[in-house]
Amino acid sequence: MTDETNLTTDYLRNKIRINLIPYLKEEFSLKDEGVVSISDSLREDSEYIKEEAEKIFKKATVSDEKITFLLSDIKNIHSALLKRVFQSAVIEISGKSALKDTLYNIINIVKKGETGKKVVISHEFEAIISYDTLIFKRKEEKNEYCYQIKEGDSIIKEINCVFTLSQGEDKGKMSMNLPKFKELKVRTRKNGDRMFIKNTGTKKLKDIFIDRKIPKDKRDIYP
Repeated sequence: MTDETNLTTDYLRNKIRINLIPYLKEEFSLKDEGVVSISDSLREDSEYIKEEAEKIFKKATVSDEKITFLLSDIKNIHSALLKRVFQSAVIEISGKSALKDTLYNIINIVKKGETGKKVVISHEFEAIISYDTLIFKRKEEKNEYCYQIKEGDSIIKEINCVFTLSQGEDKGKMSMNLPKFKELKVRTRKNGDRMFIKNTGTKKLKDIFIDRKIPKDKRDIYP
C-alpha cells in the first residue's frame, strides 16, 4: 500500500526528499552518501533540540486555563530552543500551532522582561509577561460593571463577590459611617482614578496596582 502523504510536498520531510536532495545532488555534485550524511546530521540535531525543549517545557506549570513559565528558567535560553518550547505551549493551550513571527515576538518580550507586555497568538489566546513569569492563556474580556451598594448583601457577579454593608461596628470587618454616603457604588476602574490614603494623601489607582504587583490583566476587573 502506498502512503499518499509521501507524494505531496505539503510536508517538510517530502519537500526535502523530493526537492532539496535532488537539487543538492545536481548543483553541488553531492553523492548519495554525502546527502545521507547531511540528512543524518540534521536529524540528530533536530532530535537533540527536541529533547532539550521537552526538558524546559516540563519546568512550566500547566493547568486547563494557562501555562506559566518562570522567566528565570527561560530568559537565557537560545531562540532555537525557545521556539520549540513556545510552540509546544501554544499547541497545549489552544490545540493549534503558532506562526513563526508570533513565536519570535514572544521570544522578544521574554528577553526584555517588561511586565504587562503581551503577544496576541490568535483571537482567543495570548502570551503575557506578568512580573517574573510568562503566561500562555485565553484572552479575558474586559467586563465593566457599576453597582449601587445598599445596606445588606450586594452580589458582584462579574467577579463572583459579595459586598456586605451594615450599620455599626463589626470586629474583623471594614466598617464605615453610612450617613456620610448619599450614594455608594462599586465599579471597575476608569482613567485618572485616584484614591485617598491616610497619612499620604491621594494617589493614582494605577500606581497603587503597580506597588502591590497586581497583574496588568487583572486590574480591569478589580472593584
